[in-house]
Amino acid sequence: GRKWWLRRRSMRSRRRQRRRSRLCTAGGRHGRIQAVHRGNTARKEVVAQKEEHAEQEKAATKIQAVHRGRAARKDAAASKEKPEEMQAPSDDEARAATKIQAVHRGNAARKEVVAQKEEHAEQEKAATKIQ
Repeated sequence: GRKWWLRRRSMRSRRRQRRRSRLCTAGGRHGRIQAVHRGNTARKEVVAQKEEHAEQEKAATKIQAVHRGRAARKDAAASKEKPEEMQAPSDDEARAATKIQAVHRGNAARKEVVAQKEEHAEQEKAATKIQ
């Protein structure tokens, strides 16, 4: 077989020939220069489009924020005017409210009874101590 360095040399020369042929085809070196130039301009256009898109996004976000603010203020103004139009609670709501109030009053009354018993027990203890 061939020596390894000869194979290496022939591979290098084949690579060089491929590079040269690429430069020579499609307009030669001028074609390659044009391709590089087209690539650079295309990349610049993409950057410009991205910047323009970012500006449009920012503008759209601002418009949405203004619109949402107006809508919120409009709702707040409308809710301030509605207290006169409040409706009476339905029968179910009235029963539920009454039940909640009754439970609360019952808890408060039991708490008060426990406090009174403790106070009465302390008074008796003090009275027995005095005797």
